[in-house]
Amino acid sequence: MNSRACVLLVVALCGAAVADVKEHERQKRLWPTRCYPGSHCYPEQEDVAHLQSKLTGSVVVPSDTAYPSTVETANLRWTRSPGIVVIARSIQDVQTAMLFARRFYMNVVYSGSGVNYQGRGDYDGAMKIDLSQLKLSPVQVSVNQFNQNVPGTVTAYAGNTWGEIYSQVESGTGFSRLVVGGSPNLDTVDSFTQTGGLGVLSRTYGLAADNLVSAQVVLADGRIASVNAGSVTVTDSKGNVLTYTDEKLLNALRGGGITWGIPVSFTFNLYIPPFQYGSISGEYRIVDNGQVVGKDTLRYIMSQVASLPFQWGGYIAIDGAMSNQFANDRGTIKYHLFSNGFYNFTRIGTPIWNLQNYSPLSRINIVAIPNLNSFSQHRSNAPEAEQHFSVLDNSYVFNTLLNSDVLTNATKYDQFLDLMMDVVNSPTVDSNYRCVARMAGGKITTPNFSTYVNQKLREAAFSMTCALTWSEGLTTEDYYIEEAMEFQKKLRAFGNGGVDPYYASEDLSDWKAALYGTSYNELLEIKKDWDVDNYLWAHNAVASDFELNCRAMRCPHHH
Repeated sequence: MNSRACVLLVVALCGAAVADVKEHERQKRLWPTRCYPGSHCYPEQEDVAHLQSKLTGSVVVPSDTAYPSTVETANLRWTRSPGIVVIARSIQDVQTAMLFARRFYMNVVYSGSGVNYQGRGDYDGAMKIDLSQLKLSPVQVSVNQFNQNVPGTVTAYAGNTWGEIYSQVESGTGFSRLVVGGSPNLDTVDSFTQTGGLGVLSRTYGLAADNLVSAQVVLADGRIASVNAGSVTVTDSKGNVLTYTDEKLLNALRGGGITWGIPVSFTFNLYIPPFQYGSISGEYRIVDNGQVVGKDTLRYIMSQVASLPFQWGGYIAIDGAMSNQFANDRGTIKYHLFSNGFYNFTRIGTPIWNLQNYSPLSRINIVAIPNLNSFSQHRSNAPEAEQHFSVLDNSYVFNTLLNSDVLTNATKYDQFLDLMMDVVNSPTVDSNYRCVARMAGGKITTPNFSTYVNQKLREAAFSMTCALTWSEGLTTEDYYIEEAMEFQKKLRAFGNGGVDPYYASEDLSDWKAALYGTSYNELLEIKKDWDVDNYLWAHNAVASDFELNCRAMRCPHHH
């Protein structure tokens, strides 16, 4: 059976019938059958004008002068041309847009604030619901002001940045609190949470998904759903309310992907801070005066970082860029580590003491601060751009999850370090490799709630994300992607089979197992419960490889 034939069949017949793709070949994107520009079913100008009249936000179409800047993405190669962009400023705007899309049988995508590497929210001819202006201002923090022992919760809208959330949580409540989140401006609150959400505090408090208490989403049928542990309360456009006993939808939002509904708000657990923190940062050359010296440096740093207690979080960045100062120097190894609580920096023989006193000739700088006053001080010392891949116009991002055996198996460790040294060998002078190893483990392995986070992420010691970035245009895209996919193939050979969905490559032959582990079939049943026609579609999301279309035949639909 070919893959196209599989697209046209019902879920029960086609779940595993997708054609195999070799690791170094592009994965086909199977677009949903919907109404696109040029078709007789597509909305006319009068319809779009009527849509605009019902919104507090705005509608942008290709003929508008604001259209190019509205659809341009940080990863330029994923800039697409949606037929209609709805910039939502209220939850009702999202509901109105979803109902409009259903009326005209349009493909629906959405995006929040932050960087989108894989084009999940940008598709030609679709209705794009832009959530970046859907903000709760100020972010709502619920804390018992008379009991400092009650951590409380925080509620934010999909357009709020993590930076806006941090600002309210850490200083705006009367009592400072902590929340598990991502980069202040570059990580989207919605997709970061729904794909797991590995942050600096995760080894102490768990993933962002593990701390999601409740959510509000606009469902694919246009109803607004308040999703809680054990129940889903839905309200239609006429104000009719129904409550269902359902514990699975919230769990799906906790790490099961991004197409369960259009997220409009999230409520997270807060934590009482320790009020004493520490941090350490270091920087070393990979190539020093023409000699590759970074391999032993990275070996030492990763081994020390891997042995840190769980109060520590952070990342190691390996970047292949040329030095701005010395012609024969290339590449850097940097680490930024954060201690959520007191740590004795002077105790001889500990990993932090070892890092402070590690002084090869390749060392550029090291800064140890044992007495930080706040989490925000650490964030200001750990540049967002260093952890991400948008310095150059175009990027191809990929990930693998590394277990501790990579470091304990001498042969495997040596081969892995050799691959990391290859970041200095970018294909052209206009391109660059960067890899970022984020610390995992700790509380990630034992969540407080049920979730659909891939078990492979819970088992990992590091989440290893790499990217090839380049500045040239579309004419050379295939060349760079082929280079990046070859690097991806080598990197995944060291992994445990899993991939962090937030940084997943767009080309994964084993995407169901790599992203969703053994939970894919359960997630597919949840998808059928809440979006049986697969309106909310994204590449490599649950049900993206075929069409859940029950218009012409009976399908189970419980809600």
